[in-house]
Amino acid sequence: MLKRRMISHLLGLLLILTSLVSGCVATFFAAAGTVVYLENMRQTIATVNLNANPDKVYAAALNRIDNNPRLLITAHNDAGRYIEFSEGEYAASLKISSLSEDTSQLTIASYTPLGKQNTTNMVLATVENICKELNIPYRIVRN
Repeated sequence: MLKRRMISHLLGLLLILTSLVSGCVATFFAAAGTVVYLENMRQTIATVNLNANPDKVYAAALNRIDNNPRLLITAHNDAGRYIEFSEGEYAASLKISSLSEDTSQLTIASYTPLGKQNTTNMVLATVENICKELNIPYRIVRN
């Protein structure tokens, strides 16, 4: 019995460490509306779970990005709820995943060209704009 419990705890710890080490943002611990982001010199990744229908979140994201004169949509897949966009030489991709009929996970990953300022501001501003359009409260937490 003790051996099973230890194995269970070790597997849980391994799952947590694997998520953190692999660069994935561990949002399964974050409350809905908490924007967790990870940044380094070459990329920024932000994710947030939203209490909103995935199709509505995707429509809001597409609308906000398309109506922002600084951003250019370079590719999108409506069925996959996926958008690639850029701001000058900075590029990012956005994916809306369905956690349930009324819960979504929004993930944005960006790439920063060598020698340029990181893209954290672009990523977080996009998340903020989508949350504002959907009238969903949010808070930002750096991972």
